Parts: sequence; structure tokens; C-alpha cells
Amino acid sequence: MKDSRPTPLDPLEPGPEIHATVIDNILVRDFIATPPWAKGLELFLILLLGVAFTLFLALRLSLVGLPALLIASATGLVLGSAALLGSQGVFASPLLPLLSIAGVVVPLSSLRYWDAEREIRVRTDRLVRTQDAIIQSMTSLAMTRHSETGGHIQRTRHYVKALADRLKAHPRFRDALDDNTIDLLFRLAPLHDIGKIAMRDHVLLKPGPLTAEEYEEMKEHAALGAEAFLRAERIVGNDSFLRLAGELALTHQERWDGTGYPKGLAKEEIPLSGRLMAVADVYDAITHSRVYQDAVSHETAVEIMKQGRGTHFDPDILDAFLELHDEFRAIAARYEREES
Repeated sequence: MKDSRPTPLDPLEPGPEIHATVIDNILVRDFIATPPWAKGLELFLILLLGVAFTLFLALRLSLVGLPALLIASATGLVLGSAALLGSQGVFASPLLPLLSIAGVVVPLSSLRYWDAEREIRVRTDRLVRTQDAIIQSMTSLAMTRHSETGGHIQRTRHYVKALADRLKAHPRFRDALDDNTIDLLFRLAPLHDIGKIAMRDHVLLKPGPLTAEEYEEMKEHAALGAEAFLRAERIVGNDSFLRLAGELALTHQERWDGTGYPKGLAKEEIPLSGRLMAVADVYDAITHSRVYQDAVSHETAVEIMKQGRGTHFDPDILDAFLELHDEFRAIAARYEREES
């Protein structure tokens, strides 16, 4: 009497009861049967569900509703099989129809997913190429106003990337400087001086020091550049590309101590993009001749930059510059060779 066996219907069924049930079924001829039509029903369900799910996945633009349909189909097959067995003693397995659903859903869902991923990659690549074309066009437009601007914007983009790469592991900056942001900074850095397009020639190209009035006019280039991107963002909606471009244009002349322009922002009020650009912009400005000043040597420039730590520049960003200033010199030398 201690003979107990697990069964599909009970985790612990007495062996004698199992034996008695089998003998009783034989005596009264109450057998579980699988007649030919039950096999036909299984085949019909396999074909019906296979075609139904194929059409569902092929025609729907979204996979929303698929989980509910899968649950409903599986529940219907199991309950229907149980009802047929309980009322007619006929066993029609729900397993093969369920396998047919899996055989359709898994590969077709995977194909839909891969196709959607491919489409996203294509659209993203097209968007990036469009953005780069816009950047290149606007950069070329800036270069027509001043020949030095072209070299300046190419060098400063590499300076910014070098700084960002060095700082991305820094506790203050690692949450803000991921690889995508650094790539976007590199691509957008050439647009930081785009507002100078609006400057009059006698101010932009003046060979000597600017008067107080002319300097005030020159300072407007930061706000003018930012306003152009702000207008574009109002049209297309919230966009990280345009927002970051506007930040670079607006804040690259701000100073850590709050004495910069156009808004007089100080310390963390200045976006990180503007603080990075400030270091790159000043280094390039003092190491290359302009219509209003002669260039200084790299060594002199480093000493000048040191004096701006905590006043003009974010101290941690300036420290990063001092750690890799030789890389700045190499970038400048590379572009000088290309331009010669």
C-alpha cells in the first residue's frame, strides 16, 4: 500500500489505485482513444495556426498584440484538448499545434526584429550624413569670411575631442562624456564660431585692436550663432544635435569666474561643452597669428593657460590640458603641414 507514483494529474498517486483504474477501464471498455479524425484535427490546427500567425506577422506593422494572441491561442488549445478528453475520451494533442506556432513566430519575429534594426541603422546613418553635410556646408560658409577660420575650426575640434577623451573617466564628467556625446562634440565643434558670419568685415578683419564699440559688436557673435540653432530647434522640436550646437556657440566665450560673455555664466552654470571649447579656443587663438596679434610659442601658451586656471577655465579641464598639451602641439603641427 506504500506504492506511490507520480502521474500527470497528481504528484502522488497510490499504485493500487492506478492498477484498479486500468482494470476497470478494461472491464467497462472505457479507453482513451485517438481516432483518425483526431489526427486530422491536429493537422488542421497546425495549418490554421501556422497560416494565421504568418499572416499576422507579415501584415502587421507592429508586434503589439502578439503576446496576447500567443497566450490566447495556447490557452485555447490546452483547454480544448482537455475538454475533448473529458467529454469524449478522445485525445488530440495540443503539442504539435503549439510547436507550429513556435515554428512560425520565432523565425518571423526574428526577421521582423532584424529588419527593423537594419532600417533604424539605415535611417541613423542617413541622419548622421545629413548632419555632417550641414556642418560642412556651414563651416565652408564661415571659411569664406576669413581664411584663418578654416584652420581654427578644424584644430579646435581635435583639441575638444582630446580633452573629452581624457576626462571621460573623471568622476565629475564620466556621466556626461559617453562615446556618443564625445563624437557629437567632435562633429559640432566647428560650428562654435558660426555667428562670426554675421560680423561686418571692418570688425572681423580689422588688422589692429578693436575699439570698445567694435569689441561689443564682436561679442554678439556668440548669441547670434546660438539664436540660429535655437530657431532651427523650434521648428524641428527637441533635438540633441541642435541643442549642443547652440550650447557651443553661446557659451564658448564664458569664463569660469563669471566675467565672460554673453551671459556672464560662472562655474557649473556654464555647460560642459562650453568649458571644453573655451580651453581649445583660447589655446588655438594665442598659438596662431591673427590680424590683430602675433602667435606665441607652445611653451608660452601653456604658461598663459596656467594663469587662467580657476579664473578663465574650469580647473579640472585645464589640468587635463596640462597633462596632454603635447598632443595639442602635435595636432597643431599636423594641420600646419597639411595647410602648407
